[in-house]
Amino acid sequence: QAPPAFACSCVIMTTAEQADAAELVAEGVVVGVDRPANPSSSADDVTYTVELTRIWKGPDAQHVAVLSALDSASCGISGIEEGAVIALFANQDGEAWRSTLCDGTRPMDDAAAADLTAALGEPVALAPVRYGDLAVGDIIVFHFPRSTAPRHLAIVSDRATGGRPPLPAAGLTA
Repeated sequence: QAPPAFACSCVIMTTAEQADAAELVAEGVVVGVDRPANPSSSADDVTYTVELTRIWKGPDAQHVAVLSALDSASCGISGIEEGAVIALFANQDGEAWRSTLCDGTRPMDDAAAADLTAALGEPVALAPVRYGDLAVGDIIVFHFPRSTAPRHLAIVSDRATGGRPPLPAAGLTA
């Protein structure tokens, strides 16, 4: 007996409609692709690890793991490789994020970014700070998107601060 056959059929949607349907809309760099070693079907899951760089909609996260079917025949986002910069449209699937070919995940370009900004407003830009990149005298602005507290700043120093809190960053933006 032959295994069940799969085919993908998507309703044509605009970028704005795809963004409205997604719980997470972001730009990111694919930093890992974990394909099953011995897939039994095109519907087996691939895990894409994505380092987010801009978020239009969804939780603030530096990295997300996104599941998708192995092949586009099963609506998977196949063709996305490590190092690719993508427009990510994903929804929660239990504890994981999931994206399909129909959701709109694709290589990012200027037109997609403009469409997303028109539909959802300006994105939150994420710039990961690596401690090794900091030097004495650098100013760091802290912004906690879900907090009502004002933004704070800190100046990198080689001296102890005596436990003083960071100074409020009046008028500063991230």
